[in-house]
Amino acid sequence: MARRIVLDDDIDGTSDDTVETHRFNVDGQWLELDMNAKNAAKFRKALEPYVAAARPAEAPEDGAAPKRAARGTATTGGGRRKAVENAPLRTWWKANAGKKDLPEFAETGRIPAKVREAYGEANPS
Repeated sequence: MARRIVLDDDIDGTSDDTVETHRFNVDGQWLELDMNAKNAAKFRKALEPYVAAARPAEAPEDGAAPKRAARGTATTGGGRRKAVENAPLRTWWKANAGKKDLPEFAETGRIPAKVREAYGEANPS
């Protein structure tokens, strides 16, 4: 007999098929929130300006959060990304993933170089 696990949204207490667990890291502490699709979209929207301004970082081999550089010190990573913001790029990727020879769309994680290149060609500055 199969069991069905139903999660409750940690924000509003609702329980439906769209509730999923979302993991994130703040100041080196991993956290989880169970959120329905509506609250997850609000969460992502609230993070958009911070994600757009952030630069990619490799996860440490031990799975811990990367150490933060002291204020005013150089970091390995080469500064800010070009002017392409992640939110509009992901929106474009989601709309075009099936139409072009692009990797499967992902809500989170690193955006593949092939997607960045295709986006740049479709949206010249």
